[in-house]
Amino acid sequence: MLMLDEFSVSTLTGMELKCLILPYTEHGIVAISGKRDGKKVFVALSGEVQFRILRSNSTREGIVVPNVSFRVDPKTANDYAYVSNSLGSVVRHDTNLSISAKRETDFGEELIVIEENLPSIGSHEVAFSGWNIILGDAVLNKVLWSTKNS
Repeated sequence: MLMLDEFSVSTLTGMELKCLILPYTEHGIVAISGKRDGKKVFVALSGEVQFRILRSNSTREGIVVPNVSFRVDPKTANDYAYVSNSLGSVVRHDTNLSISAKRETDFGEELIVIEENLPSIGSHEVAFSGWNIILGDAVLNKVLWSTKNS
């Protein structure tokens, strides 16, 4: 359940970084906002296009939950350099958290930044296949999306 002041309704073009979009129609998808080369993009988290990069000019719309946070399951951690299939994993690198997503034009994967300005971890890169999107702080929070349910 969401409090009335915890969301708005918009198209993908109206979302900023760290926004989750939830569907309110039968054919809607869950998506998260991110950045690629400094430009806004989105990654689908559900549906036939799960973990695919979506264009920022998409007319898709939904319930927009801003200022979400991410929580990772340390039991699912792997060295990103040695992960053969990281699609849908989140990757902590340098000062960023990114999601590994399918490119729009080919079968390759790309890291899309979903949170920036974190404390630096230097040249290390760790991928987590288990992660949640939450609203709230570390103690009082709501899980809005989880890899366990995808």
